[in-house]
Amino acid sequence: MGSLVYHIPDTMVKKKTYTLRLRINRDTSDKSILLIDNGSVSTVIKTTSKMEIIIVDPSPPEDKSFEIIKSNDDKQIVDNDSYTEWIYNVTPLKSGNLKLNIIISIIKSGDKKQVVYFKDIRVRSNPSADFFDFIKKYWQWMMTTLVIPLVVWWWRSRKKKVGRPKKT
Repeated sequence: MGSLVYHIPDTMVKKKTYTLRLRINRDTSDKSILLIDNGSVSTVIKTTSKMEIIIVDPSPPEDKSFEIIKSNDDKQIVDNDSYTEWIYNVTPLKSGNLKLNIIISIIKSGDKKQVVYFKDIRVRSNPSADFFDFIKKYWQWMMTTLVIPLVVWWWRSRKKKVGRPKKT
């Protein structure tokens, strides 16, 4: 048995990248593994000398909710002396209630895998970023429907004032 510690924020801002750290230690008495962040989840799991951690976006590939970039291999050696760390950079691509899956497996006899930990993580993305995304995406539409008509109206009203004869 060993320790698993990770911290995944429950609220993320759309299009902002977060670094997720997951640590596994085969010694449950070693407290150095706990120094990730306040609000970290810590649990005891079955461990072997080789383990795999995968962070999965369960949404369809053509409509992804997250961009997930791993910094190291999914499969790593877990020593008896210290913890092993998996690092992922995760960027929410949408707003709303999103889901990530953490899948942790032990590797036995070469490549036989056995899942020892599975967790759905609910992430609420901040919708205020949507406003700026909307402006960035539809700025041409906003120019033609809002700004240009306002400029034309202002120009015409100014022309009318300039073209009037002065009263004496």
